[in-house]
Formats: sequence, structure tokens, C-alpha cells
Amino acid sequence: MKTFKSLCVLIISIITGILFASCSNDVNIEKLIKEAEEKGYDTALSRCIVSDDGTIFFEYDGKVSEIHYYDNKHYLTDTLTTGDLVLLIGEPKFNSREGKYMRFKNCVLIEEGTVDDISDEMLEPLIERGFVDDILREKKGITLDTSNWQDVYYESGNQSIRIKVPEGWEYEAVGGVSEVYGGLFSVKFRPKGEKGHIGIAYCKDYGICGTGLTSISCSAGKYKVSASTYGEIGNWDMIDVGLVPGNYDIFFSDAKEWYNENKETVENIFTTMVIAEKIISYDEALDLAYKLYSENYGKEYERLYGSFNKENECWSFDFSYKTDENSKDGYVIVNVYQNKTAEIEDRSK
Repeated sequence: MKTFKSLCVLIISIITGILFASCSNDVNIEKLIKEAEEKGYDTALSRCIVSDDGTIFFEYDGKVSEIHYYDNKHYLTDTLTTGDLVLLIGEPKFNSREGKYMRFKNCVLIEEGTVDDISDEMLEPLIERGFVDDILREKKGITLDTSNWQDVYYESGNQSIRIKVPEGWEYEAVGGVSEVYGGLFSVKFRPKGEKGHIGIAYCKDYGICGTGLTSISCSAGKYKVSASTYGEIGNWDMIDVGLVPGNYDIFFSDAKEWYNENKETVENIFTTMVIAEKIISYDEALDLAYKLYSENYGKEYERLYGSFNKENECWSFDFSYKTDENSKDGYVIVNVYQNKTAEIEDRSK
């Protein structure tokens, strides 16, 4: 996980002619683009990056963009790998923070690729947000060896945190977290002899005021992270770990004096983080939910939203889709339980 700073966007251009020349002859790209434009859609021909946490990035309108979680089509993107050349199709939209962005609708695989097909210029805007640590290591031929690191674990019921800490670092796994509101337990670490620490905490339910709050999507190992602040970007008030079964937060406590010179080690520590390992993961639950959904309603859907239901200790996935009758919205909930069984409920009106 790279240090959380404001994203410095690099302007990237695609030489369309070169990309067209390298494409498979089985796909008529010009025809696909023309058909999309006739429907009012925009297109982007780009190599894609599949990040540590599964986020799909591509080049669009001179910058690196991502497929938003609410636009993600599991059935279209789960087979993509970093380096693949794809044609992305979607609605051109604008907002004050992102400028022009694409509401993703479809993608077509043009040519399979590898990490070596990704340019350093495309990776650069993502490095500070921690999305591409594994890709950088692969490009540079670096293997992260954690075999001699100390395994640190804390659990309470089905909730737990596990990380590995390198030799020469101090750690603590404790119940109660004074640094984080509503903290129930945490795992903390720091270089030996230093003051303060960095940690991950499991917390009670809580709410925060959105007025004046700025949030940026980041990544910590394989987990999606939302870093938020009421002040200057980079001085985070809350770093929330997403798509996990409960409220888990990353916190910094008096660690400024040693963090910068040790940030690469901290990043590597976060790649070992495993949250709630006794509970089926979001990704595995999604695979089961999508399988049940597609068996009953076909592969395509309009939107997907997943969250953990604490009361029933299951993952709940909401699928919306277009029905054949007047293109009305259909609505289905799939619950996935710890024994890997799933049930489906149609709530369409």
C-alpha cells in the first residue's frame, strides 16, 4: 500500500494506429466502434490493468480511469488479466472531480497480453494509491519472501486480523483500540525501538458526517480502501477497508517520524493482511451468487451491489436487470452463507 497522497494524473495518449495494427484479425474494431457510436456510446481502446484488489483500470480521455464498483459487470471483467487489450464501451459522463469519465457498459477482448505490455506511464498515476504493487514487482522480477516473517493474529468470534511482520519489527495484538472510535481489537506494528505504530482495527458500527469530507479510493494488499479526511489530502482521518464482513480501519498513531523511510516495508506488510479468514470472502461469495443468478436469469445484469449482513452472517448481493416486459427493472437478492450455500429471492414488482 503506497502512502496516501493526492493522485497526480499523467496525461497519456494512445497511438491508435499502432494498437489497431497489433489487434487480432478476428475482431473488426472499427465496426464495433461505429455500432457503439450509433447507440450514443463512447469507446476506449486500451491495455487494461487488473490491480491487487481486482479494480480494472484503462486509458480514457487522456488519463487512467477505473471501472467503478457500481458499473462493474462481473460476467464481463472477471476473466481479464493485466496487459489485455480491450475495447471498452460506455456512456460519456462528467463530474466536477473526475472531469470526463465513462459509465461502463461492455468490453470486448481484442488481444491477450501480459504485464510487460503495460507502460510505466500507465502505472505511474496508480503507484501512490497503492493499486499496483504486485504488478510492479512482477515487471521488475521481484519476489516478496515473507517465509521468515512473524505471523501475528487476533480473533474474536468469527472476526479476525492476520498479518506478517518482518524481523526487527515490534508488534502487538490486543483487544480494545483507543485510537479508533468503537475499536474492539487491533493488530499494531512498528520498527523496533520506534514510538507510535500503524495498525488495523475491527470496530463497532459507526457513522461519520459527510460535510467537508474528501475520500479517495486506494488499496491495501488485496483489499479496497477508502481514505477520508476533513482537512488536507494525505492527512487521513479515517481509512476504511471495504468489501469485508464488518468495519475494519487502518490507523496511524504517532508514526510520522519513521513512516516515510519505512513505507516500502509497510506496503509489504499490508500485502500479507487477511481479514476475517473464518468467513467466506467477498470474492468467493460473489462467484457463488453470480452462478445462482445466471442459472436463473441469464448472465447479464444492469447493476450489482454486495454487502455483509451481520444479523444473518451472510453476504447479500443485489442484482438489478432489465425484464423482457417493457424493459422494466427486475430486482433479485442472493444470500450466500458460511457453508457456501446460497438462496435467491426475486423482489421484482
